[in-house]
Amino acid sequence: MAVTYTKTEWTDRVVQRPRTYTHVENSDESVTHTPAPGLVLFEGTPRNALNMNHIEQGIADCADAINALEAAATTEKVYAVTIPATGWNGSAAPYTRTVTVSGMKAADTPFVDLALTGTYATDQAMCDDWSQVYRITTANNSITVYANDIPSAAIKVKVRCLRHG
Repeated sequence: MAVTYTKTEWTDRVVQRPRTYTHVENSDESVTHTPAPGLVLFEGTPRNALNMNHIEQGIADCADAINALEAAATTEKVYAVTIPATGWNGSAAPYTRTVTVSGMKAADTPFVDLALTGTYATDQAMCDDWSQVYRITTANNSITVYANDIPSAAIKVKVRCLRHG
């Protein structure tokens, strides 16, 4: 959404006698002060509804643009995924395995890392198997894992995706 705004160059009204008034005492003992500026030397920019509404519209357009930017901002979604040791495709490298990830989008940009368990032997085996993975792609509701070797056990990972809009 492109926002354009034509800036108003505001100028002051210049008069012969600024801040000068005639003073009239009324019959009810009130006083009336009436501007008596003398000659108007320069009219200046009118302070009227048209110009003020122009300012208001500019502010509203900016607010709309900010709201649109916030709606299109990058968000993050994190998925816990288990890559099984079974069901791999291929008789030689590269091996592939498609895993269902509900909510994943083809346009997601994934950042994948191990979800370690805290148990040394399990985590070491996962690290060894994980070292064989060289690529992960996204599709709607799934990821496809590419590996040089089929893992010996399931690999638990966190898939962090950035979404735009």
